Amino acid sequence: MASRASKIFFGFIVALIIAMSAFPQTTSAAVTLSSFTARMITENISARVVMSWTTASEINTAGFNIYRSERADGPYTRINPQLIPAKNDLIAGGTYTYTDDKTQATQTYYYQLEDVELNGTSARHTPIAVNSVGMQSTTDWFGIALGIGALAVIGGGVLLVRRMR
Repeated sequence: MASRASKIFFGFIVALIIAMSAFPQTTSAAVTLSSFTARMITENISARVVMSWTTASEINTAGFNIYRSERADGPYTRINPQLIPAKNDLIAGGTYTYTDDKTQATQTYYYQLEDVELNGTSARHTPIAVNSVGMQSTTDWFGIALGIGALAVIGGGVLLVRRMR
């Protein structure tokens, strides 16, 4: 036999579900993007670009698409054959990687990340650039600093330079 408290709790849950379904979500940003980085790995003239991105949260996200261009202003072409599935973690977000192996070491490439919501709407994020010289437009400052052999801790004003041999 159910207690009075459990009946009240059950009634509250049912009312909450009904209320939520009556008001569809109108979230303009389904994904909060923490970082989107790219690095080129070269092997003679051929190369591959490894992209990584992290989300702080995901709400009703179906997945992601990646677009590539040889010019910053486009046109951009989708390079992933299928939608990259979202982890849909509202609290912790997710970490993802995708490798583009149809690149050349002598070319600069621009990539755009698109998040696609369950209802079909989508949003593209600011493009990043990558080439064999290491030009990147990212928020991964730690990785960039390590890539050039120096680590700068901006907040504390400390600069550590490692001598390359």
